[in-house]
Amino acid sequence: MGQTPPRTPPRRRIVVPTRSDSMLRHLTEAVGGPLGKRSAPGIVTPGFFTIERVLLVMVTLMGALALLVKDHCQRDGWSTPDQYTTACYSEYPNAYKDNGLGSFFPFFGQTPAFDHGPLAGWIAGFTGWVVSALPGTGSSSATAVRQLAYFDLNAFLIVVCWAVAAIAVARSTHRRPWDGALVALSPLMLFAAMVGWEFWAAGLLAVAVAALAKGRSLSAGILTGLAFSVSPYAAVLLVAVAVAGIRTRQAATTLAVAAGAVLGAAVVTVPILLNNPASYLGYWQRVFSAQPAVGSMAGLYNLVMDRLGYARLSNDGAAWLSWGLMLVLMAAVVVLVLRVNTTPRIAQIAALLAACYLLCSPQSSPAQWVVLLPLLAVARPSWRSLLLWQAVVLLTFFAWQEFLGKQLGDINAQHAIDMPYFVLAEILLGAATLAVLGQIVVDMVQPNRSLVHPGKPLPAPVKIEGESQPREEDSLT
Repeated sequence: MGQTPPRTPPRRRIVVPTRSDSMLRHLTEAVGGPLGKRSAPGIVTPGFFTIERVLLVMVTLMGALALLVKDHCQRDGWSTPDQYTTACYSEYPNAYKDNGLGSFFPFFGQTPAFDHGPLAGWIAGFTGWVVSALPGTGSSSATAVRQLAYFDLNAFLIVVCWAVAAIAVARSTHRRPWDGALVALSPLMLFAAMVGWEFWAAGLLAVAVAALAKGRSLSAGILTGLAFSVSPYAAVLLVAVAVAGIRTRQAATTLAVAAGAVLGAAVVTVPILLNNPASYLGYWQRVFSAQPAVGSMAGLYNLVMDRLGYARLSNDGAAWLSWGLMLVLMAAVVVLVLRVNTTPRIAQIAALLAACYLLCSPQSSPAQWVVLLPLLAVARPSWRSLLLWQAVVLLTFFAWQEFLGKQLGDINAQHAIDMPYFVLAEILLGAATLAVLGQIVVDMVQPNRSLVHPGKPLPAPVKIEGESQPREEDSLT
């Protein structure tokens, strides 16, 4: 009795942005135009240069350019207002000096206050310990060398995180691996990725979204807990999973993600609680009640009121207003998710919630908007929309640095940006973000218009004769 050979599943072509995106079709004319119609990406083996390897090359080149952007400060040091007026500001060398990261570990012992989460403290402390092993002590020149080394080491780790995020985005959507290039070639990442530790949370959250796409709920939860230990905004993924679970009446995924999140956060938090719980509580007190940042909604209000001569918001008043408005907006997103006809994708819900956090957080700054990029790349991978949005974010980012140069360095407004122009840039950022969010809402209400709608027809399947094993490209879904 003959044995039936295993049935090979038909393969489908992957989506190629230069074909499917009208803007990219025109932009690629200078380098030969879009990919030819006779090519078969996703079906024909690409050889050594797989999509993920190409993404790694892209991130490597962009990371090298990002270092060149900081070249002025690398040569002359990070001094105020120079580091702002030349747009090469970074938290790394400043924190190394101000927080004594060459001698102290954040959250352990009587160390200076560290304004990032526990995992960011571990990263900052470990890299500071590595740099402290450099020869030479006690001189100002040695301190400058170590500041530079500390920046270089943390910048390298951010580039690694950048590459991981790009590949995670590539693996998060069905037959759309090239969406990872939205992160790999991001102009926003080029200028803002190396400002602080926030992108660690974005990278971890991007991998968590990819894990959810593969059905690995516990792993996604652990990654979410680690991301939350860098920045509180990462909790939006847990909320998104919970809301989707309510919508689909499936609690197992939500419970697995929640359990993993608790485990992931506990790994980096429990040692701190056992050693110095006051430092951890102090971190959360600063999150909820510190003076609002210049780039936040409450901070902008205070700037305008100071100029007009009216009363400004107190720290407690700013906290109540900011967190209250954030909860209202997030509640509106939850109601929307529960009322639309088709269950939205996790990335869509998380992107809306994350934007609510960034718009309302009293500690928000233009440099932190990089954390939203991976979620937007999965939620709505439109090159035109995301490039326009990033252009506005960058405009605000440069305005923020120039304004800080004037405010902190007390330089002439002729060589910086005065407050009204900075406020105008922030208003444009809010409008651009709401426009992108509006597109996501339209996709949720009318899922047939979505670029990544699960029910949308995929490129035609092709059966390869004589082949019994699927190729590597098939695992990209």
